[in-house]
Amino acid sequence: MGETEQVPAWKLRARAKRAAQATLIPSEWRLKSIPDFTNARDYIRTSGLLSPTELAITGITDARVLQRNIQSGELSALAVATAYCKRAAIAQQLTGCLTEILFKRALARAKELDEFFEKEGRVIGPLHGIPISFKDNYDVKDVDSTIGE
Repeated sequence: MGETEQVPAWKLRARAKRAAQATLIPSEWRLKSIPDFTNARDYIRTSGLLSPTELAITGITDARVLQRNIQSGELSALAVATAYCKRAAIAQQLTGCLTEILFKRALARAKELDEFFEKEGRVIGPLHGIPISFKDNYDVKDVDSTIGE
């Protein structure tokens, strides 16, 4: 754009949103630089950025197995949430795949679930500690969405 052309308002809002998103990724999860890669999944698995435990947790593809591991106490909700949030943070930096970043909320809820489990000796329900992701056209309190009011 030339000197006299103005940047459209939507581009300014998009830049601000991307900048705000970047601040939501904890510094210890940030990439020092964006590497050349062909496949983000392969890069994440081989980068050394996730611990072997985090790779094992995020490698569980059957929610029922994850659920059993949480219900038995083998895995904590916080360990699961941390592994998935960290993996999502890396993916976001590589591909820009997230529209909203709710890591703080997820980790706080996981801590609450672990405290409940420790006190009561049981899970709250079948999705206790199971990470979920959903399309941004669902309205969530205090979070931007692409549909709705």
